[in-house]
Amino acid sequence: MTYLEITLTMDKSRRVEAAAVYDRYKKPFLNGIPGAVSKELLVRDEDVQVLHGFSSAEHGLSAAYPTVRRPTRRGRP
Repeated sequence: MTYLEITLTMDKSRRVEAAAVYDRYKKPFLNGIPGAVSKELLVRDEDVQVLHGFSSAEHGLSAAYPTVRRPTRRGRP
């Protein structure tokens, strides 16, 4: 399993809004992104983190950088 972590620094007053965005997009993320297996929200005193879990590093990279061409096994795009 591979994780993509996104850390957001924000005022405490906006964390409720961040949680609402997380709730809104969790199910579409899990159902619509190839290889997505989990999505977790961590609310801490200093920041908010979203952990996206993928079944493989390739799936995680494809979700994070959808327009980047990756080399094939032979080293060519």
